[in-house]
Amino acid sequence: MSKKRPERKKRPPAFQRRQEPRDSQVSFWVVAFLDLLGYRKVLDKLDAYPPRAEGFDMSELEAAYRRAVRVRTRLLGHMKQALSGDRSGPLPELPGMPPVSDEVKRLVLKSRRFEVVHAPGPDHVVLACSMAPAENHFPMRALATLLTATAIGMLVQLMIGSHDEEDGLPIRGGIDLAPGSLVDGFLYSPALTRAYELESTKAVYARVLIGERVQNMLQTTVKDGQSTEEARITRELASQALRMLHVDSDGATVLDFFGEEMRGSVAFAPDVQEIAQKAWIFVVGAERRARTQGNYHVAAKYAWLVDYMRPRLHLWGIEA
Repeated sequence: MSKKRPERKKRPPAFQRRQEPRDSQVSFWVVAFLDLLGYRKVLDKLDAYPPRAEGFDMSELEAAYRRAVRVRTRLLGHMKQALSGDRSGPLPELPGMPPVSDEVKRLVLKSRRFEVVHAPGPDHVVLACSMAPAENHFPMRALATLLTATAIGMLVQLMIGSHDEEDGLPIRGGIDLAPGSLVDGFLYSPALTRAYELESTKAVYARVLIGERVQNMLQTTVKDGQSTEEARITRELASQALRMLHVDSDGATVLDFFGEEMRGSVAFAPDVQEIAQKAWIFVVGAERRARTQGNYHVAAKYAWLVDYMRPRLHLWGIEA
């Protein structure tokens, strides 16, 4: 007589099974929430319904679609380029430069490597970096690069307006710090909501506000007295990041995207003066057009940019 086999336990459906998160180490994260001012109106032009209503024009809808794609993909392309770069190439050998030890070379090369999360949304972009060191991630380099990429995005968006007034949508944003964890490519952190709050409720103008936690972290790092080479490199990068900030007329600390540190960071780039010149021309023209059309709400935002950029024009070799 054969033995009765024990009944197998039925597995619960997949949606009821407990999913263990991967890459769930908690660390502090810096998050930038960057919004394209006016992009929602670009999307609104796509919202034509019903399609067979009287006066419906399919060619207008297709043109609105092409513009929506163009504006967003162009910004994402500039951001991606700004976040790339040489992270592992050999160190330059300059005439008369004293020999550098292998250990210093290793640390310098290590300090070039970083990872920045790049997550596009419907009308915004999120950039984020962990402040926990790893073999291929130098946190302060990541933060400095995040700030530089944001500044480049702000400048390029204004430059685009000199070619196409409709596509020159300024960037407004917030950058803040909080604990978080990257799970399956998705960041879980209150830094996201903190950065969004800075952008949506406090920035007001086309500027990127820097949270107090980020400022405090940078200031503390600069004062760190450790004598190791790695600590020295970290302090230099923190100092560079601090020089990219400035206190605005209302007391808010913002990213100085048109300032002296930014000018030095992009000095090597071709046509950088022309890009800055076109950005300035667009901002002045946009402020004038909005005021002439009676759109004083928009005019005020561009007026802030005019007042911010004007005293910095000499850094870029531009006459007012």
